[in-house]
Amino acid sequence: MSVIEFTSSAPVEGQGYAINWDTAEQRVTELKDFLMTAPQVMDPERLRCLLDVYDEFAGEPTIYIRAKLFERVLLTKKIFLDGNPIVGTLTGIRCGVNPYPEWNVSWIKDEMQLAKMTSLGEMKIPQETEELLEKVYKKWKNRTCIALNNKMYKDKYGVNPAQYSKAGMYYDNVSVASGSGIADYPKALNKGLRWVVDDLKKRLLECPTTLANKERHDLYRAMIVAVEAVIAHSRRYAELAEKTAEAETDPKNKAELLEIAEICRRVPEFPARNFREAIQSFWFVHLAIEVEQMACATSPGRYGQYMYPFYKKDIEEGRLTKEQVITLLKFQWIKHMELGEYQGGSYAKTLSGHTGQTITIGGVDADGRDASTELEELLLETQIRMRGIQPTLTLLYHPKLKPSYMNKVVECIRGGSGQPQILNNTVVIERNLARFAQYKDGITLEDARNCGNYGCVSTGICGKGSFITQEDQPCLAKVVELLLNNGKDPSTKKVVGAETGDPREFKDFEELYDACKKQLKHLFTISRHHSDLSQMARLQVVPSVFRSVMYDGCIEKGMC
Repeated sequence: MSVIEFTSSAPVEGQGYAINWDTAEQRVTELKDFLMTAPQVMDPERLRCLLDVYDEFAGEPTIYIRAKLFERVLLTKKIFLDGNPIVGTLTGIRCGVNPYPEWNVSWIKDEMQLAKMTSLGEMKIPQETEELLEKVYKKWKNRTCIALNNKMYKDKYGVNPAQYSKAGMYYDNVSVASGSGIADYPKALNKGLRWVVDDLKKRLLECPTTLANKERHDLYRAMIVAVEAVIAHSRRYAELAEKTAEAETDPKNKAELLEIAEICRRVPEFPARNFREAIQSFWFVHLAIEVEQMACATSPGRYGQYMYPFYKKDIEEGRLTKEQVITLLKFQWIKHMELGEYQGGSYAKTLSGHTGQTITIGGVDADGRDASTELEELLLETQIRMRGIQPTLTLLYHPKLKPSYMNKVVECIRGGSGQPQILNNTVVIERNLARFAQYKDGITLEDARNCGNYGCVSTGICGKGSFITQEDQPCLAKVVELLLNNGKDPSTKKVVGAETGDPREFKDFEELYDACKKQLKHLFTISRHHSDLSQMARLQVVPSVFRSVMYDGCIEKGMC
């Protein structure tokens, strides 16, 4: 991994950056305390953008409209500084969340007057947000992902699939935004987003203007809009930091603000030159992915490995001490903890909060050698001290890990946060190979080793794995209930399962077992059909533009 040289005179150890270290730890404490006590607030800004953009760009391809919506949010949302040297927030409100009604609006009608509670406490909905939600409901109730999915299912199979989810046969994931996956963060860190824009413009210019290439043509147009918006978003923070610095009287705080401005003018547009720039570049990209589609399981992946060259360079040149790196990581922990969403009460109960921003540590490199780094030990130390709920840590265990490294892992687990969870690296690699074996060329062993954990225990290839996991989550306990009632759901009184007979007339366990298998096959057939149509609905209603930019292969293939 190459890093552009950062040339200047050697600093005194730990004095390479203008961060006011005297107040840094106090700021971490204050920011965390605020997060733990303040209510979450549903911001109206994205809803306003949603209504305006779809009216203004009616007639454009959906993918282009999605890019313009993304751009509008990034360029018009209120921005602010709160004492964190890593800048960028999801909304213009501290502890603010965005609703994403394009997936499903039924919760707006069903839950608007109910108390909104999540695992992080109360969800406040301002009057303006309520009024906008009501407008969105009227405009979107027949055009959401779930509405299109149900229509396509009924057209194809003759029944409305809503009866299956209402009966509790599966949790319907098409009704919520999906975040699962690990983006290609090194692309932004080492090449910069300006390189991406230049590449896209070249591809657009070379794309034949034929009907067969229309979707590719539209995609490249949309991608250019989206990436330019992320760059412009960072510049907004540069201007805000400069303006704030003008009124700052404390020389240390002033210097920190001016450095923030300088960094935000540099990244993520251009390659990061040091750890300070890299951590801000990473955050702008991660935040942009979440702004486009805030959802469970958008994960940083092998952060301690792609960030390691920047860390190593700063440590060797004396720009940072290890304690200062931990302090910066604490500030990053705060940023992850700030991210939130609300997509209805059922979703909040199912997910139990804002979960799944998982950092993967350990594992092996492309040649099968231990890939763990010293920076990963500092990630563990950060979690030991912060005891935060986000990001979560996952260890890809293999026997080549150093004893000192494993001691730090055990120390972190002993702290009681349940982190890191441990996955068997060998099994994860085998899982990757088996998963992609169904495709013509499969994947290489080197790719399979570049694995990471996202969400709970999902695994994939970093920077390449699909994030479109609109898969239903079947309830296996329901299989037993349905076989005991000859396929009839006791709660809805509808026959939604296979009619396998009266269980009181079964002669032996084998008949019971056969009935169970029939119910299971019926459930998975329905779920598979529904999930496949969910993918189609997502592509038609909410294609992910910036996410596609940040996943290897989408640009090259011209596919979202």
